[in-house]
Amino acid sequence: MSKKSVDKKFIVDIVFIIATAVVLFIIFNNIDYPVTNFIIISYLIFVFVYFLINLFKSFRYIKKYKWILIKKILIRFITAFCILFIILVAFERYIRVNGEDYLRAFANAIGIAFGISFFDSNIEKTME
Repeated sequence: MSKKSVDKKFIVDIVFIIATAVVLFIIFNNIDYPVTNFIIISYLIFVFVYFLINLFKSFRYIKKYKWILIKKILIRFITAFCILFIILVAFERYIRVNGEDYLRAFANAIGIAFGISFFDSNIEKTME
């Protein structure tokens, strides 16, 4: 990758971190101005687009890998998903008082397992 594209990625990551800090500050301090709604909605759109772009990059990079490496990544994904799902279901069942929410446990397990499995493929391509 060229230095220019790495710099763009670095700038987008810095903007993401700063925007997250600003939104957390707004939410935790209960700031209620008309512009805060615009900032929070803009942040949510930015996060959605940011993660979609990273998702498509992950799949694009995976197509370039050899089958053995793809198999390792998929095994890591399935293993991480199963372990996380079991832990989250146990947490929902035995620790939470409000009831069981298996759909939330499933969604969290999928998201975390995807991040664990495919995040390093984005980093490897950025470092090249």
